[in-house]
Amino acid sequence: METIKVKIDNTSAICPKGIKLVELVKKFYKGDQKDVIAAMEDNSLVELVEPIYEDCSVEFLTLSSYQARRIYARGLSFVLIRAAMEVFPGCTVSIEHSINKGLYGEIHKSDGLNKKDVSLIENRMRQIISKDEPFEKHTIPMSRALDMFKRYNQKDKLRLFKYWKDDTVDVYKCGWMYDYFYGKMVPSTGYLKIFQLVFYKPGFVLRYPEIYSPSTIPLYVEQKKLFNIFREAEKWADIL
Repeated sequence: METIKVKIDNTSAICPKGIKLVELVKKFYKGDQKDVIAAMEDNSLVELVEPIYEDCSVEFLTLSSYQARRIYARGLSFVLIRAAMEVFPGCTVSIEHSINKGLYGEIHKSDGLNKKDVSLIENRMRQIISKDEPFEKHTIPMSRALDMFKRYNQKDKLRLFKYWKDDTVDVYKCGWMYDYFYGKMVPSTGYLKIFQLVFYKPGFVLRYPEIYSPSTIPLYVEQKKLFNIFREAEKWADIL
């Protein structure tokens, strides 16, 4: 069996060539294994499902790092979109911008959104997360991706890929749903345990830990003026 030398913090280990980073976490990380969201392989950000084939240095990334927090938010956004589509079939979800230590978004459906709706979606998110469902990366033909986004009524994705030059695109799959996200992803939904979804008229705010307190939801701070600035900018963008 071929082996490689992997340096983790101040420890060096001889490992099988092709070992996945998630296996290194199981062997060498002393805390909760799902605290590790991603890793740095030498100077490259990599997903935990990636195999290692050469000698390298590895740094585990938790929510105390900016890179891991962005990946965490990406995974939560995927679960949120899926949960909303399951609770309210035919709805569309848009993630708009950062606000109140989280992400503001809107869910478009026939009768508008209310506090009870948001609670139902949050409960469905927690069910999906409790099942620890995997995120799987797939390379699919662009034609299939466009058909899929039309079926989901994801107009933002259709606009994004309008000028895509490649014949294929990498997407992630979780359960029945495929979606496109630019960037790395967590291995499974079970990594996304700490979050809060709150109603913020006319949409919601998806809140999750800050890097300085990775195990708790930050204190809520009202940012109405900033929110109104974002809303005004979006109106002008629609006009232009």
